[in-house]
Amino acid sequence: CMLICAMMTVLLIPFSSYAYSAEQATLTFSESGIAETAAGNGYSIIGTVLTISQSGAYRINGSCSEGSIVVSKDLTDVTLILDNLTLSSSATAPIVIKKNCSVLIRLDGTSTLTDNEDASTEETNADFEGAAIKFKSGSSLTVFGSGTLSAVGNAKNGIKGAAETSLTIDGGTVSVTAANNGIAADGSIVINAGTVNVTSGNDGIKSVPDEDDTVSAGTITINGGNITVNAQGDSKISSAGPFFPPPSWPRPGSGDTFSSSPWGSAASV
Repeated sequence: CMLICAMMTVLLIPFSSYAYSAEQATLTFSESGIAETAAGNGYSIIGTVLTISQSGAYRINGSCSEGSIVVSKDLTDVTLILDNLTLSSSATAPIVIKKNCSVLIRLDGTSTLTDNEDASTEETNADFEGAAIKFKSGSSLTVFGSGTLSAVGNAKNGIKGAAETSLTIDGGTVSVTAANNGIAADGSIVINAGTVNVTSGNDGIKSVPDEDDTVSAGTITINGGNITVNAQGDSKISSAGPFFPPPSWPRPGSGDTFSSSPWGSAASV
Protein backbone atom coordinates (compact mmCIF):
# COMPACT_ATOMS: atom_id res chain seq x y z
CA CYS A 1 0.00 0.00 0.00
CA MET A 2 1.01 3.62 -0.29
CA LEU A 3 1.66 5.78 2.74
CA ILE A 4 1.41 9.55 2.94
CA CYS A 5 1.31 12.06 5.77
CA ALA A 6 -2.00 13.39 7.03
CA MET A 7 -1.91 16.69 5.15
CA MET A 8 -2.16 16.69 1.37
CA THR A 9 -2.32 20.00 -0.49
CA VAL A 10 -2.72 20.49 -4.23
CA LEU A 11 -3.43 23.42 -6.51
CA LEU A 12 -6.89 24.89 -6.21
CA ILE A 13 -9.07 24.86 -9.32
CA PRO A 14 -12.14 27.19 -9.34
CA PHE A 15 -15.39 25.30 -9.07
CA SER A 16 -17.48 24.88 -12.17
CA SER A 17 -20.59 26.91 -12.86
CA TYR A 18 -23.73 24.85 -12.51
CA ALA A 19 -26.99 25.67 -14.22
CA TYR A 20 -30.11 24.84 -12.27
CA SER A 21 -33.76 25.77 -12.26
CA ALA A 22 -35.12 28.90 -10.65
CA GLU A 23 -35.63 28.49 -6.94
CA GLN A 24 -38.88 26.68 -6.21
CA ALA A 25 -39.15 27.84 -2.61
CA THR A 26 -37.34 29.04 0.49
CA LEU A 27 -37.90 26.77 3.47
CA THR A 28 -36.89 27.54 7.04
CA PHE A 29 -36.42 24.87 9.71
CA SER A 30 -37.21 25.52 13.36
CA GLU A 31 -37.78 23.30 16.40
CA SER A 32 -41.54 23.43 15.82
CA GLY A 33 -41.71 22.87 12.06
CA ILE A 34 -40.71 24.10 8.63
CA ALA A 35 -41.91 27.51 7.47
CA GLU A 36 -42.47 28.36 3.82
CA THR A 37 -40.60 31.66 3.83
CA ALA A 38 -41.15 31.80 0.07
CA ALA A 39 -43.80 29.21 -0.76
CA GLY A 40 -43.62 27.08 -3.88
CA ASN A 41 -44.29 23.55 -5.03
CA GLY A 42 -42.50 20.24 -5.50
CA TYR A 43 -42.20 19.38 -1.82
CA SER A 44 -44.18 18.30 1.20
CA ILE A 45 -43.79 19.03 4.91
CA ILE A 46 -44.70 16.74 7.79
CA GLY A 47 -43.55 18.16 11.10
CA THR A 48 -39.81 18.73 10.69
CA VAL A 49 -39.40 16.37 7.73
CA LEU A 50 -39.06 18.01 4.31
CA THR A 51 -39.59 15.72 1.30
CA ILE A 52 -38.56 16.89 -2.16
CA SER A 53 -40.74 15.30 -4.85
CA GLN A 54 -39.99 17.34 -8.00
CA SER A 55 -36.92 18.59 -9.81
CA GLY A 56 -35.92 22.16 -9.03
CA ALA A 57 -33.88 24.32 -6.67
CA TYR A 58 -34.82 24.68 -3.01
CA ARG A 59 -33.22 27.17 -0.62
CA ILE A 60 -33.14 25.75 2.89
CA ASN A 61 -32.13 27.54 6.08
CA GLY A 62 -32.90 27.69 9.80
CA SER A 63 -32.07 25.41 12.70
CA CYS A 64 -33.61 22.20 14.05
CA SER A 65 -32.30 19.53 16.42
CA GLU A 66 -34.63 16.80 15.08
CA GLY A 67 -35.31 17.22 11.38
CA SER A 68 -34.44 15.82 7.99
CA ILE A 69 -34.52 16.41 4.24
CA VAL A 70 -35.50 13.54 1.94
CA VAL A 71 -35.10 13.60 -1.85
CA SER A 72 -37.54 11.12 -3.40
CA LYS A 73 -36.19 8.36 -5.64
CA ASP A 74 -35.63 8.72 -9.39
CA LEU A 75 -35.40 12.53 -9.33
CA THR A 76 -32.87 14.40 -11.45
CA ASP A 77 -31.92 18.09 -11.55
CA VAL A 78 -32.50 18.70 -7.85
CA THR A 79 -30.52 21.48 -6.18
CA LEU A 80 -30.48 21.91 -2.41
CA ILE A 81 -29.14 25.36 -1.51
CA LEU A 82 -27.94 25.09 2.07
CA ASP A 83 -28.09 28.66 3.34
CA ASN A 84 -26.86 28.78 6.95
CA LEU A 85 -28.72 25.59 7.84
CA THR A 86 -28.14 23.72 11.12
CA LEU A 87 -29.88 20.36 11.07
CA SER A 88 -29.55 17.29 13.29
CA SER A 89 -31.42 14.01 13.58
CA SER A 90 -31.37 11.01 15.88
CA ALA A 91 -33.99 9.14 13.81
CA THR A 92 -32.30 9.10 10.38
CA ALA A 93 -29.73 11.03 8.34
CA PRO A 94 -30.29 14.81 8.20
CA ILE A 95 -30.16 14.50 4.38
CA VAL A 96 -31.30 11.31 2.65
CA ILE A 97 -31.13 11.04 -1.14
CA LYS A 98 -33.09 8.06 -2.38
CA LYS A 99 -32.11 5.72 -5.25
CA ASN A 100 -31.27 6.87 -8.79
CA CYS A 101 -31.21 10.61 -8.11
CA SER A 102 -29.02 13.40 -9.40
CA VAL A 103 -28.56 16.11 -6.77
CA LEU A 104 -26.51 19.27 -6.41
CA ILE A 105 -25.80 20.75 -3.00
CA ARG A 106 -24.83 24.42 -3.20
CA LEU A 107 -23.16 25.87 -0.13
CA ASP A 108 -24.17 29.41 0.83
CA GLY A 109 -23.02 30.60 4.23
CA THR A 110 -22.17 28.11 6.98
CA SER A 111 -24.21 24.92 7.41
CA THR A 112 -23.91 21.98 9.81
CA LEU A 113 -25.48 18.54 9.44
CA THR A 114 -25.24 16.15 12.40
CA ASP A 115 -26.25 12.49 12.52
CA ASN A 116 -27.08 11.46 16.09
CA GLU A 117 -28.53 8.02 15.39
CA ASP A 118 -27.90 5.15 17.80
CA ALA A 119 -25.25 2.95 16.17
CA SER A 120 -26.41 -0.06 18.16
CA THR A 121 -29.73 -0.06 16.25
CA GLU A 122 -28.18 -0.38 12.78
CA GLU A 123 -29.36 -3.99 12.34
CA THR A 124 -32.83 -3.49 13.86
CA ASN A 125 -33.89 0.01 12.74
CA ALA A 126 -35.16 0.14 9.15
CA ASP A 127 -34.65 3.91 9.06
CA PHE A 128 -31.01 3.77 10.15
CA GLU A 129 -28.79 5.54 7.60
CA GLY A 130 -25.58 6.04 9.56
CA ALA A 131 -24.43 9.29 7.95
CA ALA A 132 -24.97 13.04 7.98
CA ILE A 133 -25.62 12.78 4.23
CA LYS A 134 -26.70 9.42 2.80
CA PHE A 135 -27.22 8.92 -0.93
CA LYS A 136 -28.51 5.60 -2.08
CA SER A 137 -27.78 3.20 -4.95
CA GLY A 138 -27.43 4.74 -8.39
CA SER A 139 -27.43 8.35 -7.17
CA SER A 140 -24.95 11.11 -7.89
CA LEU A 141 -24.15 14.00 -5.56
CA THR A 142 -22.17 17.14 -6.38
CA VAL A 143 -21.16 19.67 -3.72
CA PHE A 144 -20.15 23.17 -4.81
CA GLY A 145 -20.43 26.83 -3.85
CA SER A 146 -18.60 29.39 -1.77
CA GLY A 147 -19.87 28.41 1.67
CA THR A 148 -18.96 25.89 4.35
CA LEU A 149 -20.47 22.53 5.23
CA SER A 150 -19.73 20.60 8.41
CA ALA A 151 -20.93 16.99 8.29
CA VAL A 152 -20.80 15.20 11.63
CA GLY A 153 -21.40 11.46 11.73
CA ASN A 154 -21.67 10.55 15.40
CA ALA A 155 -23.25 7.17 14.67
CA LYS A 156 -21.10 5.93 11.78
CA ASN A 157 -20.09 7.80 8.59
CA GLY A 158 -19.95 11.43 7.57
CA ILE A 159 -20.98 11.42 3.89
CA LYS A 160 -21.88 7.98 2.51
CA GLY A 161 -22.91 6.75 -0.94
CA ALA A 162 -24.10 3.21 -1.60
CA ALA A 163 -23.53 0.96 -4.65
CA GLU A 164 -22.97 2.69 -8.00
CA THR A 165 -22.97 6.16 -6.47
CA SER A 166 -20.74 9.06 -7.41
CA LEU A 167 -19.62 12.00 -5.30
CA THR A 168 -18.01 15.13 -6.73
CA ILE A 169 -16.67 18.03 -4.67
CA ASP A 170 -16.25 21.11 -6.83
CA GLY A 171 -15.86 23.90 -4.31
CA GLY A 172 -16.64 25.27 -0.91
CA THR A 173 -15.23 24.06 2.38
CA VAL A 174 -16.35 20.58 3.41
CA SER A 175 -15.37 19.46 6.91
CA VAL A 176 -16.29 15.94 7.97
CA THR A 177 -16.00 14.33 11.40
CA ALA A 178 -17.11 10.72 11.69
CA ALA A 179 -16.99 7.79 14.08
CA ASN A 180 -16.25 5.40 11.20
CA ASN A 181 -15.45 6.49 7.62
CA GLY A 182 -15.34 10.18 6.76
CA ILE A 183 -16.29 10.40 3.07
CA ALA A 184 -17.27 7.21 1.23
CA ALA A 185 -18.97 6.35 -2.06
CA ASP A 186 -18.81 2.88 -3.56
CA GLY A 187 -18.84 3.99 -7.20
CA SER A 188 -16.50 6.98 -7.45
CA ILE A 189 -15.21 10.04 -5.64
CA VAL A 190 -13.85 13.05 -7.52
CA ILE A 191 -12.38 16.12 -5.83
CA ASN A 192 -11.81 19.00 -8.24
CA ALA A 193 -11.57 22.02 -5.95
CA GLY A 194 -12.38 23.45 -2.58
CA THR A 195 -11.13 22.63 0.89
CA VAL A 196 -11.80 19.17 2.31
CA ASN A 197 -11.02 18.36 5.95
CA VAL A 198 -11.70 14.87 7.28
CA THR A 199 -11.32 13.49 10.80
CA SER A 200 -12.47 9.89 11.18
CA GLY A 201 -12.29 6.91 13.46
CA ASN A 202 -11.63 4.59 10.52
CA ASP A 203 -10.76 5.46 6.89
CA GLY A 204 -10.78 9.07 5.74
CA ILE A 205 -11.80 9.09 2.04
CA LYS A 206 -12.94 5.69 0.80
CA SER A 207 -14.32 4.08 -2.35
CA VAL A 208 -14.41 0.35 -1.64
CA PRO A 209 -17.60 -1.54 -2.61
CA ASP A 210 -19.03 -4.36 -0.54
CA GLU A 211 -17.76 -7.84 -1.41
CA ASP A 212 -21.02 -8.78 -3.16
CA ASP A 213 -21.03 -5.58 -5.24
CA THR A 214 -19.48 -6.49 -8.60
CA VAL A 215 -20.66 -3.35 -10.41
CA SER A 216 -19.33 -0.35 -8.48
CA ALA A 217 -15.96 0.87 -9.76
CA GLY A 218 -14.46 2.02 -6.46
CA THR A 219 -12.33 4.83 -7.93
CA ILE A 220 -10.93 8.04 -6.46
CA THR A 221 -9.73 10.97 -8.58
CA ILE A 222 -8.18 14.11 -7.09
CA ASN A 223 -7.70 16.94 -9.57
CA GLY A 224 -7.26 19.77 -7.09
CA GLY A 225 -8.27 21.19 -3.76
CA ASN A 226 -6.76 21.51 -0.31
CA ILE A 227 -7.19 18.18 1.43
CA THR A 228 -6.41 17.32 5.04
CA VAL A 229 -7.15 13.86 6.42
CA ASN A 230 -6.69 12.66 9.99
CA ALA A 231 -7.83 9.03 10.00
CA GLN A 232 -7.42 6.49 12.79
CA GLY A 233 -7.97 3.45 10.54
CA ASP A 234 -5.67 1.73 8.08
CA SER A 235 -5.97 4.32 5.31
CA LYS A 236 -6.39 8.03 4.88
CA ILE A 237 -7.43 7.36 1.26
CA SER A 238 -8.64 3.92 0.20
CA SER A 239 -9.93 2.70 -3.17
CA ALA A 240 -10.72 -0.74 -4.57
CA GLY A 241 -10.24 0.46 -8.16
CA PRO A 242 -7.91 3.01 -9.76
CA PHE A 243 -6.65 5.92 -7.69
CA PHE A 244 -5.75 9.01 -9.71
CA PRO A 245 -3.77 11.57 -7.70
CA PRO A 246 -2.92 15.01 -9.07
CA PRO A 247 0.27 15.39 -11.15
CA SER A 248 1.98 17.35 -8.38
CA TRP A 249 2.06 14.40 -6.01
CA PRO A 250 5.39 12.51 -5.94
CA ARG A 251 5.44 9.03 -7.44
CA PRO A 252 6.73 5.85 -5.78
CA GLY A 253 10.43 5.13 -6.16
CA SER A 254 11.45 8.77 -6.33
CA GLY A 255 12.84 9.04 -2.83
CA ASP A 256 9.46 9.92 -1.35
CA THR A 257 7.47 8.23 1.40
CA PHE A 258 5.48 5.93 -0.89
CA SER A 259 5.98 2.16 -1.05
CA SER A 260 5.83 -0.10 -4.08
CA SER A 261 2.15 -0.07 -5.13
CA PRO A 262 1.79 1.55 -8.58
CA TRP A 263 -0.35 4.62 -9.06
CA GLY A 264 -3.55 4.01 -10.98
CA SER A 265 -4.29 0.71 -9.23
CA ALA A 266 -6.11 -0.08 -6.02
CA ALA A 267 -4.71 2.18 -3.31
CA SER A 268 -4.38 2.47 0.41
CA VAL A 269 -2.82 5.84 1.16
